[in-house]
Amino acid sequence: MSITSQLQNVQKLRGVGFSQDQAETLAEIIERSHQQGFEKFAEVLERSMTDFRQQMDRRFADFDARLELLESRMDTKIEQLRVELHSSLRTLTVQLVGAVVAIVSLAVAVIKLFPDWH
Repeated sequence: MSITSQLQNVQKLRGVGFSQDQAETLAEIIERSHQQGFEKFAEVLERSMTDFRQQMDRRFADFDARLELLESRMDTKIEQLRVELHSSLRTLTVQLVGAVVAIVSLAVAVIKLFPDWH
């Protein structure tokens, strides 16, 4: 409650028959009560905000842990795919070299079988 409200309250109390001292005392009591209510509200609000921050920190920490786990799993899967690709590439290379050797061998055999052909 502002000072003007306190003065207005004193005037209103004087208007209904309170003495100056009674009106000032009652207005001061109202002012203090009002101020204490605001202070209590501020304390409750601060406590609530602190609790909320702590809860959010825990949730973010949990979220970070889940992201790290997901990243680890993805790294593992990527490494497995890399190994499979290398293995497949090795197999395809061996098959290609085998096919080239077979074709050259077949060409040499044909040339030897038909020496007069060329």
